[in-house]
Amino acid sequence: MDKIVYGFVLCFILNTGYGQTTSINFTFQSSISNEYIELNTIYSLSDSSKMEITTCRFYVSNFTFYSNNKLVSEQKGAFLIDLENPESLQLSFPISVVDSVRFNLGIDSSTNVAGILDGDLDPIKGMYWTWNSGYINSKVEGTFTKTNGVKIPFEYHLGGYLPPYPTLQTLTFSCEKSEKIVKLDLSEFISSLEIEKCNNVMIPGPKAAELSNFLATCFKID
Repeated sequence: MDKIVYGFVLCFILNTGYGQTTSINFTFQSSISNEYIELNTIYSLSDSSKMEITTCRFYVSNFTFYSNNKLVSEQKGAFLIDLENPESLQLSFPISVVDSVRFNLGIDSSTNVAGILDGDLDPIKGMYWTWNSGYINSKVEGTFTKTNGVKIPFEYHLGGYLPPYPTLQTLTFSCEKSEKIVKLDLSEFISSLEIEKCNNVMIPGPKAAELSNFLATCFKID
């Protein structure tokens, strides 16, 4: 009798996958005009202007996964996505199949006031304002070259958690496959700016909040 029960349980596990660990895997990619970015490389835009990205880093944090609008899993923590570090572009979470995911673009207020932390939140990563005691959520630096050859360097260090100009953004996507690609279109972000009038944002405030909101719309998922 025991052998029959054991055999039944074993067949159930093999046929249903019960007890097996599954995972959701994310690959983060950044592009310019549908070309994947390599840092310090010049790319042509649709109007024949050119763009070079020298730095692209941003935080994603506090992933929550849902199935039929019910919370399935909550993965706390912050992850620094850095084009200079290929290993950072892959995230994997050991959870069951879900149909949607929500995560933050940036660092929440409680983490900002927690003092100096380690890991991806270590100030040595270059994403912490020591003078302002807070994290930079997103950092994009490079050079925009106009069609007449004039070069305009740009630096966007977007952060700030205090009202009335918080910069934390929440992104929500469908997530029905175990392999997902999160894409950031930097040409959409840069081309929509009046870069000659605003090529440098380095402090919290209304412009940082505005650009953070727009940067969030430049993320898509496949």
